[in-house]
Amino acid sequence: MRRSTRVPRPVVDRGDAAAQLRDLEDVRNRGAVADYASVVSSKMEIEPMPPAEWKDQQRALVVTARGPDIGAAHYDAIPEFILQGDGGERAYVTTVSNDAPRTHRQAMASSDAKEWRGGEVNQYNAIMDSNTVDLVKRDDLPNGTVVVKAGTVYKQKTDELGHVSEHKVRVVVRGYMQVEGVNFWDTHSPTVKGATIRLFFTEVLRLGLGVDHVDFVSAFLQADLEPGVQIYVDIPEGFETPGKEDGYVWLLRKPLFGLKQGPRRWNIKLHQGLLEMGFMRSKMDEGLYIKIVDGNIVAMIVTWVDDCPIAANPRWMKWIKEQLAQRFKIVDLGPIKWFLGMHVVHDRVRGTLSVVQDAFARSIVEKYGVKEADTSKVRTPRNHNVVLSKEQEPQTDKDREYMKHIPYSSLKGALG
Repeated sequence: MRRSTRVPRPVVDRGDAAAQLRDLEDVRNRGAVADYASVVSSKMEIEPMPPAEWKDQQRALVVTARGPDIGAAHYDAIPEFILQGDGGERAYVTTVSNDAPRTHRQAMASSDAKEWRGGEVNQYNAIMDSNTVDLVKRDDLPNGTVVVKAGTVYKQKTDELGHVSEHKVRVVVRGYMQVEGVNFWDTHSPTVKGATIRLFFTEVLRLGLGVDHVDFVSAFLQADLEPGVQIYVDIPEGFETPGKEDGYVWLLRKPLFGLKQGPRRWNIKLHQGLLEMGFMRSKMDEGLYIKIVDGNIVAMIVTWVDDCPIAANPRWMKWIKEQLAQRFKIVDLGPIKWFLGMHVVHDRVRGTLSVVQDAFARSIVEKYGVKEADTSKVRTPRNHNVVLSKEQEPQTDKDREYMKHIPYSSLKGALG
Protein backbone atom coordinates (compact mmCIF):
# COMPACT_ATOMS: atom_id res chain seq x y z
CA MET A 1 0.00 0.00 0.00
CA ARG A 2 1.38 3.35 -0.98
CA ARG A 3 1.69 5.72 1.95
CA SER A 4 0.30 9.21 1.65
CA THR A 5 2.52 12.23 2.15
CA ARG A 6 2.11 13.79 5.56
CA VAL A 7 0.93 17.33 5.85
CA PRO A 8 3.21 19.50 8.07
CA ARG A 9 2.16 19.47 11.72
CA PRO A 10 0.73 22.84 12.76
CA VAL A 11 1.32 23.74 16.39
CA VAL A 12 -1.60 25.54 18.04
CA ASP A 13 -2.15 26.71 21.56
CA ARG A 14 -3.46 24.23 24.10
CA GLY A 15 -6.92 25.70 24.26
CA ASP A 16 -7.50 25.45 20.51
CA ALA A 17 -6.18 21.90 20.35
CA ALA A 18 -8.40 20.73 23.20
CA ALA A 19 -11.45 22.35 21.62
CA GLN A 20 -10.72 20.79 18.28
CA LEU A 21 -10.24 17.41 19.93
CA ARG A 22 -13.68 17.70 21.51
CA ASP A 23 -15.22 18.71 18.21
CA LEU A 24 -13.59 15.84 16.36
CA GLU A 25 -14.59 13.32 19.01
CA ASP A 26 -18.13 14.66 18.90
CA VAL A 27 -18.25 14.16 15.14
CA ARG A 28 -17.01 10.61 15.52
CA ASN A 29 -19.34 9.70 18.40
CA ARG A 30 -22.47 11.22 16.85
CA GLY A 31 -21.79 9.72 13.44
CA ALA A 32 -23.08 12.97 12.00
CA VAL A 33 -22.47 14.24 8.49
CA ALA A 34 -20.01 17.02 9.14
CA ASP A 35 -17.32 19.01 7.42
CA TYR A 36 -14.46 17.99 9.66
CA ALA A 37 -12.02 19.91 7.51
CA SER A 38 -13.35 23.16 8.90
CA VAL A 39 -13.16 21.71 12.41
CA VAL A 40 -9.46 20.97 12.08
CA SER A 41 -7.75 23.81 10.28
CA SER A 42 -8.32 26.05 7.31
CA LYS A 43 -4.73 25.37 6.25
CA MET A 44 -5.46 21.71 5.54
CA GLU A 45 -7.27 20.71 2.39
CA ILE A 46 -9.44 17.74 3.26
CA GLU A 47 -12.61 16.88 1.41
CA PRO A 48 -15.71 16.48 3.62
CA MET A 49 -16.93 12.90 3.77
CA PRO A 50 -20.09 11.56 5.45
CA PRO A 51 -19.16 9.03 8.15
CA ALA A 52 -21.46 6.52 6.47
CA GLU A 53 -19.02 6.44 3.57
CA TRP A 54 -15.85 5.93 5.58
CA LYS A 55 -16.08 2.14 5.57
CA ASP A 56 -17.26 1.87 1.97
CA GLN A 57 -14.45 4.06 0.68
CA GLN A 58 -11.81 2.32 2.82
CA ARG A 59 -11.20 5.47 4.76
CA ALA A 60 -11.59 6.25 8.44
CA LEU A 61 -11.43 9.10 10.91
CA VAL A 62 -9.49 8.19 14.03
CA VAL A 63 -9.13 10.54 16.98
CA THR A 64 -6.74 9.92 19.84
CA ALA A 65 -6.23 12.40 22.64
CA ARG A 66 -4.02 13.29 25.61
CA GLY A 67 -0.64 11.68 25.38
CA PRO A 68 2.39 12.44 23.27
CA ASP A 69 3.04 8.75 22.53
CA ILE A 70 -0.49 7.60 21.72
CA GLY A 71 -0.67 6.01 18.30
CA ALA A 72 -3.58 5.89 15.89
CA ALA A 73 -6.15 3.36 16.96
CA HIS A 74 -6.95 1.87 13.57
CA TYR A 75 -4.87 -1.18 12.67
CA ASP A 76 -4.04 0.12 9.20
CA ALA A 77 -4.25 3.86 9.73
CA ILE A 78 -2.00 6.30 7.89
CA PRO A 79 -1.48 9.58 9.79
CA GLU A 80 -2.22 12.51 7.51
CA PHE A 81 -1.75 15.34 9.97
CA ILE A 82 -1.50 15.92 13.68
CA LEU A 83 -2.72 18.81 15.82
CA GLN A 84 -0.52 19.24 18.85
CA GLY A 85 -1.00 21.47 21.88
CA ASP A 86 1.69 22.54 24.30
CA GLY A 87 0.18 20.21 26.90
CA GLY A 88 0.67 17.11 24.80
CA GLU A 89 -2.86 16.76 23.43
CA ARG A 90 -2.88 15.34 19.94
CA ALA A 91 -5.60 14.76 17.39
CA TYR A 92 -4.75 12.12 14.85
CA VAL A 93 -6.84 12.31 11.72
CA THR A 94 -6.05 9.40 9.48
CA THR A 95 -7.16 7.73 6.30
CA VAL A 96 -7.00 4.15 5.17
CA SER A 97 -6.16 4.36 1.49
CA ASN A 98 -6.76 1.96 -1.39
CA ASP A 99 -4.22 3.85 -3.50
CA ALA A 100 -6.94 5.40 -5.63
CA PRO A 101 -8.63 8.82 -5.39
CA ARG A 102 -12.36 9.15 -4.81
CA THR A 103 -12.96 12.34 -6.78
CA HIS A 104 -11.64 14.33 -9.73
CA ARG A 105 -10.06 16.88 -7.39
CA GLN A 106 -8.25 14.21 -5.41
CA ALA A 107 -7.04 12.63 -8.64
CA MET A 108 -5.66 15.92 -9.92
CA ALA A 109 -3.93 16.55 -6.59
CA SER A 110 -2.29 13.12 -6.47
CA SER A 111 1.19 12.16 -7.59
CA ASP A 112 -0.39 10.21 -10.47
CA ALA A 113 -2.41 13.20 -11.72
CA LYS A 114 -1.12 12.82 -15.29
CA GLU A 115 -2.07 9.14 -15.43
CA TRP A 116 -5.50 9.73 -13.88
CA ARG A 117 -6.21 12.57 -16.30
CA GLY A 118 -5.26 10.27 -19.14
CA GLY A 119 -7.80 7.77 -17.83
CA GLU A 120 -10.47 10.48 -17.68
CA VAL A 121 -9.76 11.55 -21.25
CA ASN A 122 -10.00 7.95 -22.44
CA GLN A 123 -13.34 7.51 -20.73
CA TYR A 124 -14.67 10.84 -22.08
CA ASN A 125 -13.62 9.94 -25.63
CA ALA A 126 -15.22 6.51 -25.32
CA ILE A 127 -18.49 8.07 -24.19
CA MET A 128 -18.55 10.65 -26.98
CA ASP A 129 -17.25 8.39 -29.77
CA SER A 130 -19.96 5.81 -29.03
CA ASN A 131 -22.76 8.42 -29.05
CA THR A 132 -23.67 7.38 -25.53
CA VAL A 133 -24.99 10.78 -24.47
CA ASP A 134 -26.65 13.90 -25.83
CA LEU A 135 -26.04 17.31 -24.25
CA VAL A 136 -29.29 18.87 -23.03
CA LYS A 137 -29.79 22.24 -21.37
CA ARG A 138 -31.00 21.80 -17.82
CA ASP A 139 -33.48 24.65 -18.27
CA ASP A 140 -35.14 22.76 -21.14
CA LEU A 141 -36.04 19.75 -18.99
CA PRO A 142 -39.75 19.26 -18.20
CA ASN A 143 -40.81 20.14 -14.67
CA GLY A 144 -40.36 17.25 -12.27
CA THR A 145 -37.65 15.55 -14.33
CA VAL A 146 -35.33 13.50 -12.11
CA VAL A 147 -31.66 14.07 -12.94
CA VAL A 148 -29.62 11.13 -11.72
CA LYS A 149 -26.32 11.91 -10.04
CA ALA A 150 -23.08 10.49 -11.42
CA GLY A 151 -19.55 10.20 -10.16
CA THR A 152 -16.23 8.71 -11.16
CA VAL A 153 -14.46 5.56 -10.01
CA TYR A 154 -10.66 5.47 -10.13
CA LYS A 155 -8.91 2.11 -10.08
CA GLN A 156 -5.37 0.95 -10.62
CA LYS A 157 -5.52 -2.25 -12.66
CA THR A 158 -2.71 -4.72 -12.05
CA ASP A 159 -1.09 -7.49 -14.07
CA GLU A 160 -0.41 -11.08 -13.03
CA LEU A 161 2.60 -9.92 -10.96
CA GLY A 162 0.61 -7.29 -9.08
CA HIS A 163 2.22 -4.35 -10.93
CA VAL A 164 0.05 -1.39 -11.93
CA SER A 165 -0.76 -1.75 -15.63
CA GLU A 166 -3.46 0.88 -16.10
CA HIS A 167 -5.08 3.85 -14.40
CA LYS A 168 -8.72 3.07 -15.14
CA VAL A 169 -11.41 5.74 -14.80
CA ARG A 170 -15.11 5.10 -15.22
CA VAL A 171 -18.14 7.35 -15.05
CA VAL A 172 -20.60 5.63 -12.74
CA VAL A 173 -24.26 6.56 -12.44
CA ARG A 174 -25.88 6.43 -9.00
CA GLY A 175 -28.47 3.88 -9.96
CA TYR A 176 -30.19 3.96 -6.58
CA MET A 177 -31.92 7.13 -7.80
CA GLN A 178 -33.66 5.19 -10.58
CA VAL A 179 -37.32 4.22 -10.25
CA GLU A 180 -38.44 0.72 -11.19
CA GLY A 181 -41.06 0.78 -13.92
CA VAL A 182 -40.09 4.30 -14.94
CA ASN A 183 -36.50 4.14 -16.15
CA PHE A 184 -35.62 0.48 -15.60
CA TRP A 185 -37.30 -2.92 -15.53
CA ASP A 186 -35.35 -6.20 -15.60
CA THR A 187 -31.84 -6.24 -14.13
CA HIS A 188 -30.75 -9.91 -14.15
CA SER A 189 -27.38 -10.48 -15.80
CA PRO A 190 -25.57 -13.84 -15.55
CA THR A 191 -21.85 -14.27 -14.94
CA VAL A 192 -19.92 -17.51 -15.06
CA LYS A 193 -19.72 -19.54 -11.83
CA GLY A 194 -16.45 -20.42 -10.15
CA ALA A 195 -17.04 -24.16 -10.61
CA THR A 196 -17.62 -23.58 -14.33
CA ILE A 197 -14.29 -21.75 -14.63
CA ARG A 198 -12.52 -24.78 -13.17
CA LEU A 199 -14.43 -27.07 -15.54
CA PHE A 200 -13.53 -24.78 -18.45
CA PHE A 201 -9.80 -25.09 -17.71
CA THR A 202 -10.13 -28.85 -17.25
CA GLU A 203 -11.78 -29.20 -20.67
CA VAL A 204 -9.04 -27.03 -22.18
CA LEU A 205 -6.49 -29.65 -21.13
CA ARG A 206 -8.65 -32.62 -22.11
CA LEU A 207 -9.32 -31.24 -25.61
CA GLY A 208 -5.81 -29.83 -26.09
CA LEU A 209 -7.04 -26.31 -26.80
CA GLY A 210 -5.30 -22.97 -26.40
CA VAL A 211 -6.72 -20.20 -24.22
CA ASP A 212 -6.62 -16.55 -25.24
CA HIS A 213 -8.12 -13.55 -23.50
CA VAL A 214 -10.32 -10.83 -24.98
CA ASP A 215 -11.46 -7.63 -23.28
CA PHE A 216 -14.39 -5.55 -24.54
CA VAL A 217 -13.58 -1.84 -24.56
CA SER A 218 -16.09 0.16 -22.49
CA ALA A 219 -18.51 -2.72 -22.82
CA PHE A 220 -21.63 -0.97 -21.52
CA LEU A 221 -21.17 1.78 -24.10
CA GLN A 222 -21.51 -0.85 -26.82
CA ALA A 223 -24.99 -1.86 -25.62
CA ASP A 224 -28.34 -0.09 -26.04
CA LEU A 225 -30.93 1.14 -23.58
CA GLU A 226 -34.47 -0.15 -23.74
CA PRO A 227 -36.61 1.72 -26.31
CA GLY A 228 -38.46 4.67 -24.83
CA VAL A 229 -36.33 4.96 -21.69
CA GLN A 230 -35.11 8.48 -20.89
CA ILE A 231 -32.45 8.96 -18.24
CA TYR A 232 -30.90 12.35 -17.53
CA VAL A 233 -27.56 12.43 -15.70
CA ASP A 234 -25.56 15.18 -14.03
CA ILE A 235 -22.19 15.59 -15.75
CA PRO A 236 -19.40 14.61 -13.33
CA GLU A 237 -16.54 17.01 -12.70
CA GLY A 238 -13.77 16.61 -15.23
CA PHE A 239 -16.09 15.42 -18.00
CA GLU A 240 -17.63 18.71 -19.11
CA THR A 241 -17.69 19.51 -22.82
CA PRO A 242 -15.46 22.53 -23.55
CA GLY A 243 -17.57 25.66 -23.94
CA LYS A 244 -20.58 23.99 -22.31
CA GLU A 245 -19.36 23.56 -18.78
CA ASP A 246 -22.41 25.03 -17.03
CA GLY A 247 -26.13 24.43 -17.31
CA TYR A 248 -26.03 21.12 -19.19
CA VAL A 249 -26.89 17.51 -18.38
CA TRP A 250 -26.49 14.25 -20.27
CA LEU A 251 -29.38 12.39 -21.87
CA LEU A 252 -28.31 8.77 -22.06
CA ARG A 253 -28.57 6.85 -25.32
CA LYS A 254 -26.60 3.88 -24.02
CA PRO A 255 -26.04 2.52 -20.52
CA LEU A 256 -23.29 3.76 -18.26
CA PHE A 257 -21.83 1.81 -15.38
CA GLY A 258 -24.01 2.03 -12.31
CA LEU A 259 -27.33 1.90 -14.16
CA LYS A 260 -29.44 -0.88 -12.73
CA GLN A 261 -30.12 -2.32 -16.19
CA GLY A 262 -26.59 -1.72 -17.50
CA PRO A 263 -25.15 -5.23 -16.97
CA ARG A 264 -28.27 -6.83 -18.43
CA ARG A 265 -28.29 -4.63 -21.53
CA TRP A 266 -24.64 -5.48 -22.22
CA ASN A 267 -25.22 -9.19 -21.61
CA ILE A 268 -28.12 -9.20 -24.10
CA LYS A 269 -25.89 -7.53 -26.70
CA LEU A 270 -23.04 -10.00 -26.14
CA HIS A 271 -25.41 -12.97 -26.10
CA GLN A 272 -26.90 -11.97 -29.45
CA GLY A 273 -23.43 -11.61 -30.97
CA LEU A 274 -22.28 -15.04 -29.78
CA LEU A 275 -25.46 -16.69 -31.07
CA GLU A 276 -24.84 -15.13 -34.48
CA MET A 277 -21.39 -16.75 -34.41
CA GLY A 278 -22.91 -20.18 -33.87
CA PHE A 279 -22.28 -20.54 -30.14
CA MET A 280 -24.80 -22.19 -27.83
CA ARG A 281 -25.37 -21.02 -24.27
CA SER A 282 -24.97 -23.76 -21.67
CA LYS A 283 -28.16 -24.80 -19.89
CA MET A 284 -26.17 -25.40 -16.70
CA ASP A 285 -24.40 -22.01 -16.62
CA GLU A 286 -25.47 -18.98 -18.64
CA GLY A 287 -21.92 -17.64 -18.49
CA LEU A 288 -20.57 -20.51 -20.63
CA TYR A 289 -20.87 -20.68 -24.44
CA ILE A 290 -19.90 -23.68 -26.57
CA LYS A 291 -19.43 -24.05 -30.34
CA ILE A 292 -19.95 -27.53 -31.76
CA VAL A 293 -19.06 -28.55 -35.32
CA ASP A 294 -19.78 -32.07 -36.64
CA GLY A 295 -20.49 -33.25 -33.12
CA ASN A 296 -17.18 -31.98 -31.71
CA ILE A 297 -16.47 -29.08 -29.36
CA VAL A 298 -14.25 -26.67 -31.29
CA ALA A 299 -14.45 -23.63 -29.01
CA MET A 300 -15.64 -22.44 -25.61
CA ILE A 301 -16.08 -18.95 -24.17
CA VAL A 302 -16.75 -17.97 -20.56
CA THR A 303 -18.13 -14.49 -19.88
CA TRP A 304 -17.65 -12.29 -16.85
CA VAL A 305 -19.20 -8.98 -17.87
CA ASP A 306 -16.56 -7.67 -20.32
CA ASP A 307 -13.86 -10.25 -19.52
CA CYS A 308 -13.86 -13.32 -21.81
CA PRO A 309 -11.34 -16.18 -21.99
CA ILE A 310 -11.64 -18.12 -25.27
CA ALA A 311 -10.62 -21.75 -25.71
CA ALA A 312 -10.02 -23.00 -29.28
CA ASN A 313 -7.40 -24.36 -31.64
CA PRO A 314 -5.39 -21.77 -33.65
CA ARG A 315 -7.67 -21.83 -36.72
CA TRP A 316 -10.88 -21.36 -34.77
CA MET A 317 -9.26 -18.83 -32.42
CA LYS A 318 -8.39 -16.60 -35.39
CA TRP A 319 -11.94 -16.88 -36.78
CA ILE A 320 -13.57 -16.09 -33.40
CA LYS A 321 -11.48 -12.98 -32.83
CA GLU A 322 -12.24 -11.72 -36.35
CA GLN A 323 -15.96 -12.26 -35.80
CA LEU A 324 -15.91 -10.53 -32.42
CA ALA A 325 -13.99 -7.58 -33.88
CA GLN A 326 -16.68 -7.17 -36.55
CA ARG A 327 -19.38 -6.88 -33.89
CA PHE A 328 -17.63 -5.22 -30.96
CA LYS A 329 -14.70 -3.05 -30.06
CA ILE A 330 -12.25 -5.43 -28.41
CA VAL A 331 -8.69 -5.68 -27.17
CA ASP A 332 -6.88 -8.92 -27.95
CA LEU A 333 -4.83 -9.69 -24.84
CA GLY A 334 -3.26 -12.80 -26.36
CA PRO A 335 -2.66 -15.99 -24.34
CA ILE A 336 -4.43 -15.77 -21.00
CA LYS A 337 -2.30 -14.65 -18.07
CA TRP A 338 -4.65 -12.92 -15.66
CA PHE A 339 -8.36 -13.52 -15.06
CA LEU A 340 -10.50 -12.41 -12.10
CA GLY A 341 -7.48 -11.94 -9.87
CA MET A 342 -6.00 -15.31 -10.85
CA HIS A 343 -2.61 -15.81 -12.49
CA VAL A 344 -3.08 -18.42 -15.21
CA VAL A 345 -0.06 -20.35 -16.56
CA HIS A 346 -0.83 -22.62 -19.52
CA ASP A 347 1.86 -24.84 -21.00
CA ARG A 348 0.39 -26.54 -24.08
CA VAL A 349 3.58 -28.50 -24.76
CA ARG A 350 3.54 -30.20 -21.38
CA GLY A 351 -0.24 -30.21 -21.20
CA THR A 352 -0.42 -28.35 -17.88
CA LEU A 353 -2.45 -25.40 -16.66
CA SER A 354 -1.92 -23.73 -13.28
CA VAL A 355 -4.15 -21.17 -11.59
CA VAL A 356 -2.54 -19.27 -8.71
CA GLN A 357 -3.35 -16.17 -6.70
CA ASP A 358 0.13 -15.25 -5.56
CA ALA A 359 -0.32 -11.48 -5.93
CA PHE A 360 -3.56 -11.63 -3.93
CA ALA A 361 -1.97 -13.83 -1.29
CA ARG A 362 0.96 -11.42 -0.92
CA SER A 363 -1.38 -8.46 -0.55
CA ILE A 364 -3.37 -10.26 2.17
CA VAL A 365 -0.20 -11.25 4.05
CA GLU A 366 1.08 -7.67 3.94
CA LYS A 367 -2.28 -6.06 4.76
CA TYR A 368 -2.84 -8.11 7.89
CA GLY A 369 0.65 -7.74 9.29
CA VAL A 370 2.04 -11.26 8.85
CA LYS A 371 4.60 -10.41 6.16
CA GLU A 372 7.51 -11.59 8.29
CA ALA A 373 5.74 -14.64 9.67
CA ASP A 374 6.90 -18.13 8.83
CA THR A 375 3.90 -19.03 6.70
CA SER A 376 5.37 -22.46 5.97
CA LYS A 377 4.06 -23.54 9.39
CA VAL A 378 0.48 -22.84 8.34
CA ARG A 379 -1.47 -25.79 6.98
CA THR A 380 -3.19 -25.24 3.66
CA PRO A 381 -5.88 -26.06 2.95
CA ARG A 382 -7.19 -25.57 6.44
CA ASN A 383 -8.74 -28.35 8.51
CA HIS A 384 -12.45 -28.39 7.66
CA ASN A 385 -13.23 -30.35 10.84
CA VAL A 386 -12.55 -27.35 13.09
CA VAL A 387 -15.81 -26.08 14.60
CA LEU A 388 -15.96 -22.57 16.01
CA SER A 389 -18.40 -21.84 18.82
CA LYS A 390 -19.73 -18.92 20.80
CA GLU A 391 -17.69 -20.08 23.79
CA GLN A 392 -14.53 -19.04 21.91
CA GLU A 393 -15.59 -15.38 21.84
CA PRO A 394 -13.64 -12.90 24.02
CA GLN A 395 -14.79 -13.30 27.61
CA THR A 396 -13.13 -10.35 29.35
CA ASP A 397 -13.28 -6.61 28.76
CA LYS A 398 -9.56 -6.66 28.00
CA ASP A 399 -9.99 -9.32 25.32
CA ARG A 400 -13.00 -7.55 23.81
CA GLU A 401 -11.10 -4.28 23.64
CA TYR A 402 -8.18 -6.08 21.99
CA MET A 403 -10.41 -7.70 19.38
CA LYS A 404 -11.91 -4.32 18.41
CA HIS A 405 -8.68 -3.61 16.56
CA ILE A 406 -8.31 -7.06 14.96
CA PRO A 407 -9.89 -7.15 11.47
CA TYR A 408 -11.21 -10.68 11.99
CA SER A 409 -14.27 -10.40 9.74
CA SER A 410 -12.32 -8.71 6.97
CA LEU A 411 -9.58 -11.35 7.09
CA LYS A 412 -12.07 -14.21 7.15
CA GLY A 413 -13.81 -12.77 4.11
CA ALA A 414 -10.51 -12.41 2.26
CA LEU A 415 -9.66 -16.06 2.92
CA GLY A 416 -13.13 -17.21 1.85
